[in-house]
Amino acid sequence: MRILHLADFHLGKLMDGHNLLPYQQEVLLQGVADIVSKQSCDVLLICGDIFEDIYPDDVAMCVFNSFLTKVRPFVKDIIICAGNHDNSAIFEFLSSFLEGSHVHCFGQVRTQLSKVTLFDEQGPVNFYILPFLKAQFLTSFAHPLLVQGATAVFLSILNASHLNPEERNVLVAHQYFYSFEEARKKKIVTVKQPDMIDVTALEAFDFVFAGHVHEPTKVNDRVVYSGSPYPMHYTDRSEKCASVVELGAKGEVRREFVSIDHHALQIRVYKTTMRAKSRLPPNNNDFVYVLFDQDVVPKAVQEELASKYPKFCRTIGKTTGLKNDLFSKTTKERNVENYDSSGIAGKIGEDLTDKDSLFLTTLFAKIKRHFKL
Repeated sequence: MRILHLADFHLGKLMDGHNLLPYQQEVLLQGVADIVSKQSCDVLLICGDIFEDIYPDDVAMCVFNSFLTKVRPFVKDIIICAGNHDNSAIFEFLSSFLEGSHVHCFGQVRTQLSKVTLFDEQGPVNFYILPFLKAQFLTSFAHPLLVQGATAVFLSILNASHLNPEERNVLVAHQYFYSFEEARKKKIVTVKQPDMIDVTALEAFDFVFAGHVHEPTKVNDRVVYSGSPYPMHYTDRSEKCASVVELGAKGEVRREFVSIDHHALQIRVYKTTMRAKSRLPPNNNDFVYVLFDQDVVPKAVQEELASKYPKFCRTIGKTTGLKNDLFSKTTKERNVENYDSSGIAGKIGEDLTDKDSLFLTTLFAKIKRHFKL
């Protein structure tokens, strides 16, 4: 069974005042649709954050509908799960109308994993669906487990799902999966740790297709993020991919990243100085950021650059610039130690437990909210 894996469209996103939707539409209906038509896959997975806002406008919904209509003839089944940016109620509403259409849509987490079973010459493949574990679910369903983090909640759901270990079982999810052991070794805690699930909780699955991380990322040999199909932040790498996985008999998995042509939506970061800014090259096609070697950039300089570049976004000061050298990383290099470096809060003592990390992160969030920081 050949499976094409996508995620994180974020249709309707604004990037420094620019509406990305027309460019997102072009990439989806051309670059991404071209991959779907050529890869001869049986199943298309879309792993969450299809829309940027919980209440997407009609144009964004029309773009997604156009994309599904265009790719529908090239795959037998489509499985969609909701992400943290999506409205889970809308997805659940759609699921009742899509039943029997081979388009399977899942919006809410339940006390056991939803399942879609598809068949090939090797027998059944069970697709278990995990939409984003939202805070409302964590606090209402599994309050006693919440102090142990999202991993404990996920394991309780998994245990209730009664997987057959003799069959091929895969997980379709929108979630952060990370090795807590690796995090402790590196003495790092991330601000997003409370909704992270330890990869050791995924051992029951032959493969895990994930969304939530915007770069093509291999957490390990069985857990992969396709990343977003186009860049949406100045730290994004230029290479964007779809993930293609071929499931053979039980235990036989082949996977690859397939590059997406996203020429309609590209970001260019120019590094310069005040003296050299006049020598910046012209660029009418890309979204442009300019990184200076000083902290304060005069408003007149920003206005000058805005008149020079039609898709000018903003200037970046020295200490707010590219702190993480993401551009030097290849897809193979972007593994667990660097996949979401923007979330790293800082280095701390190595004896901090997952429970302690959850407490501290929650405390900081309450402080920020109380003092409106």
